[in-house]
Amino acid sequence: MRTIGLRVMVVLAGITVSLRADEPTRRTITPEDMVNIRAVDDPKITPDGKFIAFTVTEPADTNRPGSPGNADIWIVATDGKSSPRRFAFGPKQESTPRWSPDGKYLAFLSNRGQDDKTQVYIMPVSGGEADALTSMKEGVSLFQWNPDSRGVSILSSDTLTSAEATKLEMKDDEKVLDENNRHSRLYSVDLATRSITLLTKEDETVNGFDYSPDGLQIALAVSPSPSMDDVYYRPRLVIMNRDGSGRKTISDRCFGNIRWSPDGRQILHFCYKGKAGHLFPELVSPAGVRTSPLKEDYYGAVFEMEWNPGRPEILVSSQEGVQGIIGRLDYLTGKVDRLRSVGRPYTSYTNLSIDAGGASIAFVDASTSSPLDIWIMKADGTGARRLTDLNQYVTSLVFSPAERVQWTARDGEPIDGILVRPAEYRSGKSYPLVVLAHGGPAWGWWLGWSLDWYNWSQLLAGNGFAVLMPNPRGSACCGWKFADKNVEDWGGGDFNDIMDGVDYLIQHGIADSNRLGIGGWSYGGYMTEWAVTQTKRFKAAVSVSGLSNLTSFYGTVDIPTFMQWSLGGGLLERESLYVERSPLTFIENVRTPTLLLHGEADIRVPVSQSYEFYRGLKDMGIESRFVVYPREPHAIGERAHQLDLLERMLDWYSEHLRE
Repeated sequence: MRTIGLRVMVVLAGITVSLRADEPTRRTITPEDMVNIRAVDDPKITPDGKFIAFTVTEPADTNRPGSPGNADIWIVATDGKSSPRRFAFGPKQESTPRWSPDGKYLAFLSNRGQDDKTQVYIMPVSGGEADALTSMKEGVSLFQWNPDSRGVSILSSDTLTSAEATKLEMKDDEKVLDENNRHSRLYSVDLATRSITLLTKEDETVNGFDYSPDGLQIALAVSPSPSMDDVYYRPRLVIMNRDGSGRKTISDRCFGNIRWSPDGRQILHFCYKGKAGHLFPELVSPAGVRTSPLKEDYYGAVFEMEWNPGRPEILVSSQEGVQGIIGRLDYLTGKVDRLRSVGRPYTSYTNLSIDAGGASIAFVDASTSSPLDIWIMKADGTGARRLTDLNQYVTSLVFSPAERVQWTARDGEPIDGILVRPAEYRSGKSYPLVVLAHGGPAWGWWLGWSLDWYNWSQLLAGNGFAVLMPNPRGSACCGWKFADKNVEDWGGGDFNDIMDGVDYLIQHGIADSNRLGIGGWSYGGYMTEWAVTQTKRFKAAVSVSGLSNLTSFYGTVDIPTFMQWSLGGGLLERESLYVERSPLTFIENVRTPTLLLHGEADIRVPVSQSYEFYRGLKDMGIESRFVVYPREPHAIGERAHQLDLLERMLDWYSEHLRE
């Protein structure tokens, strides 16, 4: 890499910076950089706190089109005296590392067998080859060590009967909706004998579970069927004895993250809060007494929880405004004390692990210019140290400054967002602005690492654009009451919040009012399509997996209850609202050149939504382009498709927003 051969002075964001001769030159971020990041996830610390196992997913292999990046299990010592190393690896996928409570074994999931089914593998901590512990015909989706370390409990789906398998081979494979469900059931596997015992015989789907500390009872999240609508919106919390007897329901709408307290007196899990179904912590006793461990006015959204075995508190990962945090929740007072601010994505749900003594916390962290890595700190939040550096090449990239901005909406509501200034920003000059609307709507943008196929802020900023990432009402960042504020008001207050943020940046001389663009994925795609039907101010739009016709969407989405909660009822009850909040209803207003991108196998937002909007744009004679990605579900995953999406997006804005 070249270096600068003399001392020079540059101005960045109005600040004069001196570059030394030995400082390496840096280059603009490219789409290739964004898909070449190693993903780090799921840290699990040993009971004695000496090692951390974690998953590293490599970038997809360019020689294997359509294949996902290879995931391996790595290990690193918490004292930082040795480099991280691969521990369980191979050409197939390895993930979900879990230490046995006695610290003697590491178990993990892998599809390394000949049938390519995901099974539980186990290997001694002292080393040696991994041994397959399970051989379930339908594989294993989730597992957990039993408290005595003598076995594991697993979730696996029902297998086809011989008659069903024969029909399938003969292509006699018709599907009847809501019938013949293949449930996910709980089994126990003995480590010594490899014998398997079915624990749940009821015709219901088990989605998560946890053992009581003494191993005598199990708490289960169950739903009537394996359909996503039932899993998301009709789950219950059930407890039973370890042999499956003595079942009883102790809470409804249990959305997972089940954690039995160290003293066995309470079970921690997520329930739903408010009209929008905001995830909220709940404590329930084995007798069914329910309490809330978190104050109702908490300004944030909790998305991960772990008990501290050393003291009566709960560790949480949450987002407060635009800032991710690791906090300590005192469940007696309901107060969250911030232990550390973090810069990892809101989408990362397996962040925390604490040792058996409650002394050390392993976690994942990142910053605006540094991807996810493994960190360690004391349980009080002090002594934080980074233990891995698995994407060192990013030091050669130019990252643009990102900052929190806040404006007052037209009705007085304070709204948070993130402003990413162009890499070569000069004070007093206005720039083309792209608004990135987030998905959800109960989601939120964060200050931190933001190179991903759905987060284009750094890529755009490196190419001369200012980027606004707003968290309007309805976002999951500022408490459940804030998340409820766009219920029955899609495209109303949240759209006004976004436009007020645009005007705020124009008034401050940052955004050029004549060069405005908008884009987003999922609900962000909906907001993009809604925006271009409500205003002619945007000169370019990019909608990824967006919604255009809420009436047809209700009949095709895999989670119709989501729409019932969001719009105050189903299509029969609220047809007029479905129509009046559909972008397609106002297609005649569109004047904005629009790029549509969608996965062909998307069942969350069916690709027909983009077909409908594209047909409307073409009928109107609006400049538009529609790209369909074969095999892709709601999240675009294949490397070539991600590259194509990023390149097309950048080209579209560059073509329509440049001077």
